[in-house]
Amino acid sequence: MPGLTRLRLQTGNFLKHGHGVSWRRINFFLSLPGLREFQLVGLCVCPSLPDRPRVKSLAPVASLQYNLRNHRSPWKLPDEDHALGLLMGALHNTLQSLILPAEQTPVLALSRLHWPRLRELKIFGERWSSPDTPLISLLANLPNLQIIVFAFSDPENQSEDARAVCPVGFDSSFPWPVLQHLTLSHPSTKDAIYARLPPTLQTLALRSWTHHCVRSFIIKRVCPHLPSMFPLGTASTLRRVLRDVRIQELRTLELEYRADADDLMLLEDVVSWFPKLDTIELHRYRQNGVKDVPLDDIANILRPLAQLRTAKLNVDFHASVFYSEDSSLPHEQRVRNPSEILRSCVLTFARVCSSLQEVWVLFDRDHILKWCCYHIVRHREEDNAQLDMSRYEEVSYNPRR
Repeated sequence: MPGLTRLRLQTGNFLKHGHGVSWRRINFFLSLPGLREFQLVGLCVCPSLPDRPRVKSLAPVASLQYNLRNHRSPWKLPDEDHALGLLMGALHNTLQSLILPAEQTPVLALSRLHWPRLRELKIFGERWSSPDTPLISLLANLPNLQIIVFAFSDPENQSEDARAVCPVGFDSSFPWPVLQHLTLSHPSTKDAIYARLPPTLQTLALRSWTHHCVRSFIIKRVCPHLPSMFPLGTASTLRRVLRDVRIQELRTLELEYRADADDLMLLEDVVSWFPKLDTIELHRYRQNGVKDVPLDDIANILRPLAQLRTAKLNVDFHASVFYSEDSSLPHEQRVRNPSEILRSCVLTFARVCSSLQEVWVLFDRDHILKWCCYHIVRHREEDNAQLDMSRYEEVSYNPRR
């Protein structure tokens, strides 16, 4: 296999967590001379190490991706972080992209090594408790990062200070001057990172982890008894967080929140603060007890975004939208066509926001979370928007992109 440049090892869902790849095979794969990208999905890195593990001569691997299930037991095996630490020590000079589960991340190795080429760092999972050094200091040795994803599944009682990348009052310069993409989970109003973001930033994503839509889907379809996690943030919280972001050139914004009294004001501020957005992704969840979704209001608020090309929407339709609550009707008359409802939602935005070229709507299609992607065709009149169904497509939702 001397010509192999990309290798992906992935397990089926039927295998019990703990199944993995031996240290000998890890060494073999990573020593293939042409290998540049190595992905390990669902399999553990070396469940058990030999007595004296050695790292052989490795290829100049540029990308290492290690993904595990969001919910598993145990969270990690005894030798995983040691094995990963050895690999980090061998690959830190060549890696450009590194994706890791938080529980297995060799934090000290990551913070102490020199990473001259690393441009992308994504960490998913349960936040480590030690060391408790703020991330802005802990990972200050990664000055060339352009893409950062810190997607931590914080416990429901996690304090705002503990969630902060840069706690208020923490004396530190900003260590990632060429940052272009930042994803943070469970944003904290006591995080000074937002006021320090560089003008190079193009994409900002403020989400929960696990994404609320994925968690709800798992509870509904797979496992109804997941452990409780940090609650979904509110519109008022996001409003307080975003007011510190002073980047009018921002191009892409992703938000996930529970509607409250500041719901529409949040979107009004977004339009004012980030007038050059070309993509917006909204995961808006209704307040408890509220059925209606103010689609017309949301569309009209976004109208001034003259450069907006793509809107991705998860608007949390109430079940009654798809199934009439009128019990006097026979079953076949109570079921409403979901495709018609989605198209109506898309046209609401397309006819109001004249710059839009695509509208994506998240939907549970055949027990799979999918983006339903609609392309918009316009004639001379702004309100004469139509959907080009010949270009309609469905894309599986990928929370780890």
